[in-house]
Amino acid sequence: MARPVIALLTDFGLRDHYVGAMKGVMLGICPEATLVDISHDVPPHDVMAGARSNFIENRVAPLCSRLEAEEDVTVKAIDRKAVGWFDIDSLPIMQLARRSRLGAAKIGFDMGIPFNELNRIFDLGFKPLPWGNDGYLPARLQKISGI
Repeated sequence: MARPVIALLTDFGLRDHYVGAMKGVMLGICPEATLVDISHDVPPHDVMAGARSNFIENRVAPLCSRLEAEEDVTVKAIDRKAVGWFDIDSLPIMQLARRSRLGAAKIGFDMGIPFNELNRIFDLGFKPLPWGNDGYLPARLQKISGI
């Protein structure tokens, strides 16, 4: 069975112990869980900012991808060289979400979590790398483990 993944999007900030305490409680309940920090910098008490980010990343972006795949046949029928896509990556909210995911993935990589695992959890879109199943310490990229 795959380890459960819990994605965290909060307005806690990182100046105090609250994020760490929350993670401790979650891991106490489910020690095998993988905790993924999407962001803890949502404006305080701005539930709508978190809801917008969540909605666009988890509903709109996948829908656009499915529509692109379905419409590709129609676009290619008109002109083989034509390409159609939804430019959602230019939206500031999507750029912020990608930066947050990449930042969290870098923190995970610096902690020795294998790149391919981070790529899968954070949906970074990279192809699996041959060395990506091994964890490395940041000092001279010293190999620490294999999965």
